[in-house]
Amino acid sequence: MATMLFSFGTPHILAADLLSHSQQGNNNAYCQDNNLSWLNWDINKSAQQFQLWLAAMTKARKQYLLPFIHAFSLQQQSNHKIAWYTPQGEVMQRQEWDQCQQVILHMSLANTERELLVIFNQAEHEVRVALPQGLKSWQLICDSQYFSLPVNPISEHYMVSARSIVILRKGPIALD
Repeated sequence: MATMLFSFGTPHILAADLLSHSQQGNNNAYCQDNNLSWLNWDINKSAQQFQLWLAAMTKARKQYLLPFIHAFSLQQQSNHKIAWYTPQGEVMQRQEWDQCQQVILHMSLANTERELLVIFNQAEHEVRVALPQGLKSWQLICDSQYFSLPVNPISEHYMVSARSIVILRKGPIALD
């Protein structure tokens, strides 16, 4: 869900998504007339936490990602920067794409202090990620390991849990 919300484009979220209804991975549940396609409206604590998390992530998308979407969609889009890094903080090389399990997307807007860092960990183990050098004022927007964010300070490294996504930001909050 975090990947969809923090992608460029329009996220499509259904009522079933808000209820944590997975259809057990079946994408043809529309032709099922059983528990697979029926929605359970009795929401448990985990589903309630997910709804609160989703509301917070939707708000974060509006505040932090929309300025990037608008900036990269305008004529001055070539002035902005996108870079991909390894967990060690090195710029990714072509040969690394075939065997990487962790990648870091770094976006920055020209003539502003706005930056986003999106860290993907596809591995089955946690990984320590080196953040871009000289930038120590990162704020955590999303760590898919948590429903509510920890308030630990973020310095030069961040531990990313297995099979998760982490989104960090730097710069002013977008105005509504």
